[in-house]
Amino acid sequence: CDYLVMNSVNNLKKALMYLQRYLHIHCYLDNDLAGKKTVETIAGLYGERVSNEAVRYSEYKDLNDCLRALLNGGLFLCPDFFVFPVH
Repeated sequence: CDYLVMNSVNNLKKALMYLQRYLHIHCYLDNDLAGKKTVETIAGLYGERVSNEAVRYSEYKDLNDCLRALLNGGLFLCPDFFVFPVH
């Protein structure tokens, strides 16, 4: 399992060349407009290979906010949230 951390959607162009070699691409981007558009762009290029995992934490701005809520005991999400796909 590899991870590619962009830190900003502005780094998408640099990331795209690395993503092409993967059969499965799981996106954990922010739940804002920029994050959604970035997932759409990636899915437009790589189709069904892309999974938008942000739906797992749709109650939060981003994965970090969700994880902080979990640490503080305030997580309100489905029980399988932390069952991540294995490929």
